[in-house]
Amino acid sequence: MRLWLHESMRVFHDRLIDDQDKGHFRNILRELVGKNLGSAVGSPQDLFPEGSSIIFGGFLKPGLDPQDRPYEEVSIAPNSPHERLHADCAAVPVH
Repeated sequence: MRLWLHESMRVFHDRLIDDQDKGHFRNILRELVGKNLGSAVGSPQDLFPEGSSIIFGGFLKPGLDPQDRPYEEVSIAPNSPHERLHADCAAVPVH
């Protein structure tokens, strides 16, 4: 389910141009998860609190052959270099 949220965010959310639209899209996702999965996932708000991201990647185990690398969730600790890098990349406008 978190992978689906990640993919939805990358396909749709990342293309939205203002914070109001992005917030509305996050609320739509929360509503869909709450409606379809209910208490199986806990609180939909807890899935991605405001200001947080869900990121998956296949680059966490660089020693493996690319086809053997798992596509897994990337944990980004608050105030870590990864969080700052992600924030910097997210701030770059896409044209």
